[in-house]
Amino acid sequence: MNASWLTHRYGRDASANLSAAKTLVVLGGLALSLATAAAVQMPLPSHTGNFTGNTRGFWFVAPNNFVITGMQVPTVAGNGAQSMAVLRFAATPGEFPQTTNAFETLFLIQGDTTDGMVPTRIAVNGGDIIGVLGARGASVNSYGNSNFDTSINGGSATLVRLGFQGHLQTTAPANVWQEAAGASLSRVEILYEGGNLISETASPPEAGVVACAPEIVQNNGTSSCNVSTNPGWVLQSVSGCAGTPSTTTTYTTGAVSAHCAVTATFAFIGFELFTNGFEGGSQIPESASAQQGD
Repeated sequence: MNASWLTHRYGRDASANLSAAKTLVVLGGLALSLATAAAVQMPLPSHTGNFTGNTRGFWFVAPNNFVITGMQVPTVAGNGAQSMAVLRFAATPGEFPQTTNAFETLFLIQGDTTDGMVPTRIAVNGGDIIGVLGARGASVNSYGNSNFDTSINGGSATLVRLGFQGHLQTTAPANVWQEAAGASLSRVEILYEGGNLISETASPPEAGVVACAPEIVQNNGTSSCNVSTNPGWVLQSVSGCAGTPSTTTTYTTGAVSAHCAVTATFAFIGFELFTNGFEGGSQIPESASAQQGD
């Protein structure tokens, strides 16, 4: 499997931790169901048939804030490896034959052989213009009727045909277009949780870990965070998500009304070296410390 960019629910980069992500999905059916206990599947049109060719999908305007927690290309498109992308457009994509590259790729996974939902953590803001592309194998798309009215966290959205002239399994999205009058869109199953995502950041990353619960907070809710510090580092400050800046290892956010980040900042203090004396001799050195890079 080739993951160009993937963040799963524990915030790790899939290119370095892909086996862990696969274990969570393949072996951890219980873990996934527990982790997404509050997740809801976005309604899609019924499957009308498969199309083999270039990769297709759909776009919509997000009616509110939510977090995409899992994605899958339906297996009615076959058992080939699944490839999926989530895009955020700067403006409504152009009507074919017009195309656009004015988008940010929020998620891209290519040639994924996982059997089931791929865990994700993709923050979507109300008003975002979101595009979803997905197919199995050599661009086998599960088609359904376009201009489908769906619901997301109590809000309404219309799914409209989207595509690009390429195979997502081997090519990143480019020159993307829509067809508002198109008859079919390509179906990608999406799990989501309504609310705001708290991103947990340690600066620098090797200094420690920030863990907040819950990670997805409803509007005006709060989250409690714990900071752990690795040897050789000291915590300087914790801040973010409308909370009061602190220097302690426990931190509570303020009332969260948007996707936000809690950041812990650390300073390197070095490592103390210990030596053992021996009979008839002396310790050399008697005491010492090592700085970063020594």
